[in-house]
Amino acid sequence: MERLTNVPESFARSADPDRAKHYDSFAEAYAAESENSLVTAYYARPAMLALARDVAGRRILDAG
Repeated sequence: MERLTNVPESFARSADPDRAKHYDSFAEAYAAESENSLVTAYYARPAMLALARDVAGRRILDAG
């Protein structure tokens, strides 16, 4: 396979398993908290739904 960048091999690192586990646990806690937060329920979600309008039958990319 052809290499797509000029980054030296010495700069390439694989993910640290401990760091990945820490991120995963933080992400799970954040998702659980934000799903039930008052800000999400009464501000963020209604605002996003109003901006998106009717999306029935459409494919939506959530890149945030």
